[in-house]
Amino acid sequence: MTQAPTVDNAAVDQLAQSFRGKLLRPGDDGYDDARTIFNAMIDRRPTIIAQPANAADVSAAVKFAAQHELLVSVKGGGHAASGHAVVEGGLMIDLALLNEIKVDPQDKTATAGGGTKWGELDAATQAHGLAVTGGRVPSTGIGGLTLGSGSGWLERKLGYTVDNMLGAEIVLASGDIVHASESENPDLFWGLRGGGGNYGIVTKFEYRLHEIGPTVFGGMLVFPRFRAVEVIRAYRDLMETAEDDICGAVALLCAPPEDFVPEPMHGMPIVAVVVCYTGKPEDGPAAMKPILDLGPVMNMTQPMPYVEVQKLIEAGNQPGFQQYWKAEMLPEFPDEAIDALTAATAEPRSTMTAIVIMPLGGAVHRVSDDATAMGWRGAKWGIHILGQWANAGEDDEQIAWVRSVDAAIQPWAQTGTYLNYLMDEGEQRVKESFGAHYKRMEELKNKYDPTNFFIDAGNALISRYAEAARIARRPEVLADIGPFAGLFELGQKYRDPVLVASTDSVGTKVKLAALLGRYEGVGHDLVNHCVNDILTTGAEPLFFLDYIGNCGLSDDAKVALVRGVAEACREAGCALLGGETADMPGTYTEGDFDLVGAIIGVVERDSVIDGSRIEGGDLLIGLPSNGLHTNGYSLVRKIFNVGMGGDPDEEQAVLESNYPGLETTLADALLAPHRSYLNDLRSLLAPDTSHLKPIRGIAHITGGGIPGNVPRILPDGLGARIDRAAWRVPALFRLIQERGGIDEDEMYRAFNMGIGLVLAVEAQDADAALARLSNAWVCGEVVAGRGVEWAT
Repeated sequence: MTQAPTVDNAAVDQLAQSFRGKLLRPGDDGYDDARTIFNAMIDRRPTIIAQPANAADVSAAVKFAAQHELLVSVKGGGHAASGHAVVEGGLMIDLALLNEIKVDPQDKTATAGGGTKWGELDAATQAHGLAVTGGRVPSTGIGGLTLGSGSGWLERKLGYTVDNMLGAEIVLASGDIVHASESENPDLFWGLRGGGGNYGIVTKFEYRLHEIGPTVFGGMLVFPRFRAVEVIRAYRDLMETAEDDICGAVALLCAPPEDFVPEPMHGMPIVAVVVCYTGKPEDGPAAMKPILDLGPVMNMTQPMPYVEVQKLIEAGNQPGFQQYWKAEMLPEFPDEAIDALTAATAEPRSTMTAIVIMPLGGAVHRVSDDATAMGWRGAKWGIHILGQWANAGEDDEQIAWVRSVDAAIQPWAQTGTYLNYLMDEGEQRVKESFGAHYKRMEELKNKYDPTNFFIDAGNALISRYAEAARIARRPEVLADIGPFAGLFELGQKYRDPVLVASTDSVGTKVKLAALLGRYEGVGHDLVNHCVNDILTTGAEPLFFLDYIGNCGLSDDAKVALVRGVAEACREAGCALLGGETADMPGTYTEGDFDLVGAIIGVVERDSVIDGSRIEGGDLLIGLPSNGLHTNGYSLVRKIFNVGMGGDPDEEQAVLESNYPGLETTLADALLAPHRSYLNDLRSLLAPDTSHLKPIRGIAHITGGGIPGNVPRILPDGLGARIDRAAWRVPALFRLIQERGGIDEDEMYRAFNMGIGLVLAVEAQDADAALARLSNAWVCGEVVAGRGVEWAT
């Protein structure tokens, strides 16, 4: 995995001579604050952070990054949960200093620097009774929100932010500073309005303003959670025919611990209707009568400054927490969808999580679909699932809950979603979100950024690799994923260390993973196989390197592979030190890949297990496998005719079927991950077991089965007698045997048959060893002879 080279201090010093803003490097005051964003999950460290003071500074930073081949990210407000604002190891351009605002109350226009926050722009425009659709949280940056189309409370009244955008000053990948509007570079102007940051860095935005407030009718109406279906249906019915002045949303959330909420309600699930009525304030209660008539337990609506409406949900959207979002756009919101959504959210996993249901329509629908680059203008409803929690240890559980809610509303969702709510959901999801505009956007990309300088696909992949790998770090690792070689400090903790190395692949199991699109599991297979290989010497794993050879494998699939490798490394206490991804269209066919890994471990010289002390009469202990592990898949694919290049739908149907004796589908049984025996054996290898005589030998049962692997650890003149009646062969192997017409001995030569690891121990130590193993049994003994014989 190769990333851009580092930059020496002399080069940065030279840039600083003409740079009016600030240049920050790790350790500088302000560096950590600058790289910190809304989502606490994102903890990336740029090599350099540039805080430009003007467009010329931005241009200089872009040229510097190009010269030194640095990956670039751009931070406006840093509010997007995806974390794209912060690059790992490259140059981050933080626009915080570009926050100058100019309002022309006569022309009803405003210009604002690319680093301006919505709270700042709202305050400046509301001083003149003017506004433009903006973010619902004041700390949101205007740049990212605008470029992603710009959803806000005023969208039904004024349209999206991009519908009110008059022009932009933008720095291109070449470093050129250009202006885009309806009359200048109109194609670029079209792409900027909803196309994200694909074409350059916007240093200044120009907006059309409208008379709003400064006093509007707003606030919240709060209902108990058990009335959710009733309230949401009533709100839907109101908004189906509502005048444009009725703006807002309905949300499922937990009552925040704020002063305006009675203390007994703190943390309780509630339904809240957010009200922003832009007509005459005195007409607000009549406009909201259908909801007020439901009898809220709290009515906080009243005439209030529009800038206060913009702060209504600020308390529940504070930085510093874990964030995971999903969002869907709905063409309709039928009763069935409401029922499904309320059922799925009945038991929230976090009191900080909220589901916001936003009515669209009004001015949004009066703009042509082709007027801007955004691709989902016709939707009537937007549903934003904002997963928020404090404890990083809950990440998996919380993310799973958010995904389950999203899955519940999928039957009523259209393809694609609001760009600013996207996490890393894959290239296809991005294409769907732009819809028919995607091809035109590609053409613009080729014109204005032909080298893909902004979010270069290959470099972005490296950044995603690095983030996945960071979960598998050890303190001895001296560098992140990216440099040409990984560094690992062995340290002084070992008396007489011996390094142990092994390498292997997942074999043709990858064919099934590719067919089913299930990639993370084979990452576990690879690591666990290699961990077991060095475990046969008694070694502790230190670090791991992987290699992915492929043709046409998607970035999401590659990241899933690396994520699986990283998770397995973390479970083994092993660092993922680096690796390589090779795109080889001349070697692999489209969609094919190979996954190979190498592991380095360490063991004290006097603790090495090499089988040399095994004697006749020693007992053999078997530990159960978790299925086929990583061997025998070529034969299995042939028997079931899957992963052989046939019709994918037919092959998937075979794999997703249930077979007699199997508790899962065939796919789940075949893709069960290779088991790691490291934790099983820790209690036997740990120093506190010195009263036990050491394990004399360990055989990893891989290709060749028991007959091919147990003899590898036996001294000359010794063999093994295995009692096949000592364990019950799992149903998967019997199914394979029956379908393939394979005789018994051949099955034991091709597969592990339910035993993944065999230990050789002195007979008198067998009971003590079995007591320390949660699931194991004596499966044979060491005898005079050669090879393996079967007990009669």
